[in-house]
Amino acid sequence: KKEEKERRKLTEFLESTNEILKITNTKVYKEDNINHIIRETAKFYFNGVISYSEGYFVHQFKGYKPDIIIKELNTAVEYKLIRENKEIAIKLDELLIDAKRYTGNHNNKSCIAVLCLSTVVNKTKKEIKEEWNNMNFPKKWELIIISDVEILKISNDKQYE
Repeated sequence: KKEEKERRKLTEFLESTNEILKITNTKVYKEDNINHIIRETAKFYFNGVISYSEGYFVHQFKGYKPDIIIKELNTAVEYKLIRENKEIAIKLDELLIDAKRYTGNHNNKSCIAVLCLSTVVNKTKKEIKEEWNNMNFPKKWELIIISDVEILKISNDKQYE
């Protein structure tokens, strides 16, 4: 099925986040740095790649603004930076709140959460996946975990994302 093949391509693309960041020499201070380069790169592979602000889906996300939307696959992508172990639970909670706000036509819209773990996070992907599974995310939500992302410290004049 073509759609399954395209979804697989999207998953593989998102799983390559760290490689894309390295090849493009992207410095990661906050989630926006990742969102921008992934959105721009995704445009080479998928049709209708936009940011939330461009208005698609707007009425269907009450209080939830996904980072990247891939219209061709009716899929929203949400990136979360994890700087240290203690942030994992916080970010998963934030995602669950987003998931509960995600309204509209559930039948054909899905979300992929991409957790980018810094080099100091030492929880395994398996442990994080178990936490995710225990939280009962909606079936249309999928989790991708990227390890060893070099996340730079923000100087005092820049706000945390």
